[in-house]
Amino acid sequence: MRKNSIILISVLLLFVFVHGYLYGSSYEKNQNGYKEIIEELLSNRTSIMNRALYGDEDINISFVDLEKVESGKLLEEDIESLLYARTNPTDYPFISNVEVLEVELLEWQDNIYKFKVLIQWEVIEIEEYKLDIEFFIHMKQEYGDFLLISLDPVI
Repeated sequence: MRKNSIILISVLLLFVFVHGYLYGSSYEKNQNGYKEIIEELLSNRTSIMNRALYGDEDINISFVDLEKVESGKLLEEDIESLLYARTNPTDYPFISNVEVLEVELLEWQDNIYKFKVLIQWEVIEIEEYKLDIEFFIHMKQEYGDFLLISLDPVI
């Protein structure tokens, strides 16, 4: 009887450890999946903004391209920024690369995701340097695609 109890307890403990390991692994993969999605959206956004600021691309094409990676508040702010930059030209920093270093899913409700993300921006002005800044990022999922809807620095 005692031997059966020990075996049963051992099997239950093994099950708990295996379940915890598998859940932890899938959680980590999920976080990495979001990391890749956020990094791709930010890279695409940066590329569009750079073309609009430094290229001779029609600004309306930039607006259409931005609608493929963002919507809502962020889209409105970016359109406003690009219009301002076109009418008030100056030397804006050039973002040469964007890398997501850390991502933490804070909230998810009705296809709206809120993350806390550490982003490394490679900036070229007079010289090249890197900036690590934490942001709260909101994304929405529409028809299987993700769109950025806000990008706010953590204060």
